[in-house]
Amino acid sequence: MFSIGLKELIVLVLAVAAFWFGVKLIGRLQEARKRGLEERRRVARGGGSTQGADPEDMVQCPACKTYIPVQAVAACGRDDCPY
Repeated sequence: MFSIGLKELIVLVLAVAAFWFGVKLIGRLQEARKRGLEERRRVARGGGSTQGADPEDMVQCPACKTYIPVQAVAACGRDDCPY
């Protein structure tokens, strides 16, 4: 009736395996592309890099009690501000 030889069976298994791994590869590539687009959008919006920003030294204004980066110390606008 219908018989499959050893060669045909091997070719069939190889074809199915190639299709399966091809589908998985395409899925991984699409996921990587999606993550890359999300990362570029986040950076473009000003989110910074994935490594994170370096911490800055901060000082507290004794007048208004807010924290200000040391590099950008300026008067807060109050009369008793020492900066």
